[in-house]
Amino acid sequence: MAPISPLPLTNVQRWRAVASDFHAVRWCLNRGELVPDFEPIHLARLRKRPGSGAIKGVFSFLLHIWNSENRFDLAEISRWDEDHIKAFGRWVSGASTGRPCHYF
Repeated sequence: MAPISPLPLTNVQRWRAVASDFHAVRWCLNRGELVPDFEPIHLARLRKRPGSGAIKGVFSFLLHIWNSENRFDLAEISRWDEDHIKAFGRWVSGASTGRPCHYF
């Protein structure tokens, strides 16, 4: 009997995997500020709270790749730490999605 192949991932599941590659998102998950099956609306709410401009920039980027109508200024990356820049690089190269610069 052939093994049952898993269902393909939805766009939001793929996007969530990219988002979870950023430690700011994992930190929010660990603190209970995001639910495990978070969606873009949850990051949009967190982005509105007071806090680090760099983390808001990460959230803006993730919302932008979900829906390009969400504004993101590439210059924001200059405020990111090395780990966030590496996660961004994995998205750019396609290592995190299988497609370079994948928008959802």
